[in-house]
Amino acid sequence: MKKNLKRIFSVPLTMTLVVTMLVPFRPVVVKAEGGSAPSASVYASREDLQNKYDLDGTDDVIGKIKYGSSYDDDLYWYIAGKDSSIEGNNVTLFSTNCIFNDGSTFNNITEGEGYRNFSYEANTGYGEAEGSIDVDELHYGASDIRRELVNVRNEYFSEVERSVMNRTEITLKDYMNNRDYTLNDYLYLATICKENDSSIEVGGTTGNAIEIDNDYWGESRGGMWLRYTKAIEAGAYYYADSASESDDEKIWTTTSRMYYEKGVYPALNINLENIPFASAVPVGASVSGTIDADEDTTMTFRMTPSESIGGVYYGDDLIIAASSDANTPVNLIVQGKDATIGDWYYVKSVTEREIITANTIKTAMNLTNDVALTDCGVWIEKATNGIAYASVGLYSNNIILINAITLNDFDTQAGKAFDTEVMCETLGIPTSASNIKYEVDGVDVTSNIAASNTTYTAKIPLKVLTGARGLYFFDGTVTATVNGNVATVTRIDDYNVIVNYQFTTGNFVYDIIEGKDGKVDKNSESGITITGNGDISEFEAVKVDGQVVDSKNYTISESASSVTLLKAYIDILSVGTHTFEMVWEGGSASTSFTVNEKTADEEESTEVDEEESTEVDEEESTEVDEEESAEADEEESTEADDEDSDGFDAGEDSEEGTKAEEESTEDVDDTVKAPVTGDDMPVVTLFILLIVSGASVLVAKKAKKIEN
Repeated sequence: MKKNLKRIFSVPLTMTLVVTMLVPFRPVVVKAEGGSAPSASVYASREDLQNKYDLDGTDDVIGKIKYGSSYDDDLYWYIAGKDSSIEGNNVTLFSTNCIFNDGSTFNNITEGEGYRNFSYEANTGYGEAEGSIDVDELHYGASDIRRELVNVRNEYFSEVERSVMNRTEITLKDYMNNRDYTLNDYLYLATICKENDSSIEVGGTTGNAIEIDNDYWGESRGGMWLRYTKAIEAGAYYYADSASESDDEKIWTTTSRMYYEKGVYPALNINLENIPFASAVPVGASVSGTIDADEDTTMTFRMTPSESIGGVYYGDDLIIAASSDANTPVNLIVQGKDATIGDWYYVKSVTEREIITANTIKTAMNLTNDVALTDCGVWIEKATNGIAYASVGLYSNNIILINAITLNDFDTQAGKAFDTEVMCETLGIPTSASNIKYEVDGVDVTSNIAASNTTYTAKIPLKVLTGARGLYFFDGTVTATVNGNVATVTRIDDYNVIVNYQFTTGNFVYDIIEGKDGKVDKNSESGITITGNGDISEFEAVKVDGQVVDSKNYTISESASSVTLLKAYIDILSVGTHTFEMVWEGGSASTSFTVNEKTADEEESTEVDEEESTEVDEEESTEVDEEESAEADEEESTEADDEDSDGFDAGEDSEEGTKAEEESTEDVDDTVKAPVTGDDMPVVTLFILLIVSGASVLVAKKAKKIEN
């Protein structure tokens, strides 16, 4: 009851904690505003990658990504924005540099080669099944340049980089076969912007086109190839020229020379589901530093690790970070911007949990402004084979370190079952703790009953409330009390500890806990039950009036020392008070019980039952006699009818029958007294004798009943 009440009173405390946890606990990345926010060219959240950057020539926001490598040269890409034709979080990239040093031809068809054969997939414009078809040199799908782009993906990008590429669906024209067809490629060439010859477009055909102004076209000898072709005289292949004849403005134009070498600047699309952000902080950075934020600055995607590398939480002015493996450090990185030194990043290697304050970062970086962590990028990172795996910091406006634990209502006594639950009064921890284990000198206790004069260690596991993770943490050093007594604490991690409470039991006093001074009546069907507090495994005997009772005269519970004296044994005991003693290996406990004679109510109840039984018997007997008499009359009447029917008519039968009835009534006594032997003796006479004798018995019984 005590523990149940405590649970009731703890509900308001728990509800208060739950309410405080509902709003602030959420994952965040750096905000693109605020005094400490990094510049757009050095940090980009997943949302930024899709929506912040544009290259259409109007109020452009420029961001660049380093992704892949051509031999020893890294590949760089403009962030073009989200492709609406592709589901989920994604970003389209447009190459800033030609991926082939010497450029490439669109098609290198030798004289006399004839038509090329194009293999197509099902439902791509050529039918419901896959197959192949002859096409001319204007067909982008069968071009040399497309074939080279397929090889680029396999040769220039790592397996991890390829795993996050999306296919982009583009639609083109097959002039020879007069039909539109679709391709689903990882890398593809841009196409013309029909409304503006100084812009080109990337992205899937079915989505909103992503426009790229000529300021971002690559500088390549002879311009760069586009995928658009047109069937005019001698055929037309489109490319983005580096300069027109009239002025130095870049425009897209046509050529009939498909075998000319021009620059190759493809586009591709990246799935961002496992890419939370991009940053210009060098991959694998081990020391803090600054970043020059300009148009040449490039960022690197940070990947979500497949397995936990640790955790990081931060509030307005405090960061808590730790590696998932104490033997494998990770780098805590905080990225921000200062009025004096510009964009900066703070790096600290962490293994076991560490606490870093905003003021610590300000001092280490020699910053002018205070560090607003809510504006910064905060994460832990681990680099493998040039790929940065990052776990983004989780933000809370109220981080609390638990450094003291208060437990109450712990109650384990000698001879009683070990306590299995204690109550906790510390905010951030469940109000009750169970799964308690007990040890003696480091050895687990297997018994359920505590022994006398024994020193035990109760090991009480505690954890932070699941909903409070990210808000509450166990501090590096934690103290605890149990029932006001000092206990030690073993810290497992940020969310789990074990409280070790040592106590010594006293002497155990055997006692009768149920059935003291009981009473029982003779002939009681249930007997009498008496329960002691000794361990059932140590039970030895029962004594009544100092004499050991044979075990056949009582039953005992399998789970507790609860003895029931049976009815047969109670009936042989004398009326009055008797002593009762329950004996265990370690001692005994005594009480008394009283045997009563039957009560007056019980005797009266017995007499009433006998009278009711007698009346029922008499009524049943009378009913039987009446039934037998009725049957006899019917038989006699039948015989008389049979005799009268021999040679007499109906009238004579009626008169003689009436007279015979009158004579029979007058001569009843003579008939009963006169013994008649022979076959013609009336049967009715015998039944009359039976009725008379039955009535005599009934009268005698009734008289006795009245007398009683």
